[in-house]
Amino acid sequence: LPDDVALNAVRAHEGALWWCLELEQRLLDIEEWLEDAGGIEHLVLKGPAVAHLDDVDPSLRFFADIDLLIAANDMDAAIVVLESHDADRHLPQRRPGFDRRFGKGVGMRCADGVEVDIHRTLTGRAHGFRIPLDALFADPEPFPLGGRAFQALSAPHRTLNAAYHAIAGSPVPPLRTLRDLAGYMTRPDLGPEAIAPIADDWRGTAVLAEAVRSTVTMFGLDLPEWQAWLNAN
Repeated sequence: LPDDVALNAVRAHEGALWWCLELEQRLLDIEEWLEDAGGIEHLVLKGPAVAHLDDVDPSLRFFADIDLLIAANDMDAAIVVLESHDADRHLPQRRPGFDRRFGKGVGMRCADGVEVDIHRTLTGRAHGFRIPLDALFADPEPFPLGGRAFQALSAPHRTLNAAYHAIAGSPVPPLRTLRDLAGYMTRPDLGPEAIAPIADDWRGTAVLAEAVRSTVTMFGLDLPEWQAWLNAN
């Protein structure tokens, strides 16, 4: 690249990482808040978890906000905790109990602009209701951050979360999400024999197939096992 273009790219990347550090500090704060509230169970979704578990270096995976998966029965309590620390929800609850019974999640914004999404499930509408939420909490994977241990989805569940986010969560699959999915698909322990049965259990085979097809097309991947699975589905 020309020197000026390379310099702009470096500056943009550094700026994105400074924001990621702000978000990770807020994640440490939220961990303490939830612990002080009685230990509300939660898993870290997407950005920080992917950066620390799935990339060769966390600095190669930036993110824009914080996403947490909260057990449905703890949704109300988690939202109250964040509101007590000056976070406001984007939209009011439709009726008492709606968030913990029906919603995908609640988007919240802290006073300093940090966005925190509290998820009840991984995606909205019918696909979200088909996901067995207890299974997501049954086999978490830990990662270290700021001297503390956080819990994330298991690797197979992170793979499916990326697939659902790419296809069911966005009108156009985000390139960053497809990049995450490409990384999972190239891992020998996350082939179709490991992922497809879970998607089938969630009745989300069509979602996974479209996500795999989009990822293979975008990056020109040569993955015979996944291609054979696509041809069969």
